[in-house]
Amino acid sequence: LLGGRMAKILVVDDEDVLRELIADELRDLEYDVIEAQDGVVALDLIQKTKPDLVISDINMPNMNGIELFQALQDDIPKVAAIPFVFLTARADRENVIQGKLLGVDDYVTNPVDYELLVATVHARLNSVMRTDMAITDRLKDLYVEIQQNGDGRNNSETPSLDDFLEQYLYYARKAKQVLPGAALLEHAAYSFRTTEEAE
Repeated sequence: LLGGRMAKILVVDDEDVLRELIADELRDLEYDVIEAQDGVVALDLIQKTKPDLVISDINMPNMNGIELFQALQDDIPKVAAIPFVFLTARADRENVIQGKLLGVDDYVTNPVDYELLVATVHARLNSVMRTDMAITDRLKDLYVEIQQNGDGRNNSETPSLDDFLEQYLYYARKAKQVLPGAALLEHAAYSFRTTEEAE
């Protein structure tokens, strides 16, 4: 469970048999699984469905896994922090290095060890849940403080709580911080106070 619901996982692979085997394995564990046959389809699905984790092959037609990951990082910040696990051939050292430099979360080698894959999925989702739970309460308190403008006056121009949490959970996940730290909270406060002053 993630936030009281089953985690949603996107599996991306142009090999239909392998993709379906992985998807079926995860469905047997009661994950909510969606599938895409290449990076182009996956990019559209990620924006529409906002999965909690992506498992993606690297070598695919149209848009490969690395290009998919880069497209999210460069162009779609609201979903850029979704954890990525890449499937890669044992000998594909160059792609592994490139992905690590870009910030990919983890790798599982192909042929797939399903026990290792499931353990990796659990670990990544648990990390997301710990990060989100650790900062949400602190951010809610900060939101109330900002909304009051520090002087007890309610500010109707303050962004909604949901928007506020979504933006700063993104920053925390990108930083891979379990606890937020003063810098994250200071950035949140400065950003919204600057917006209010500009208005």
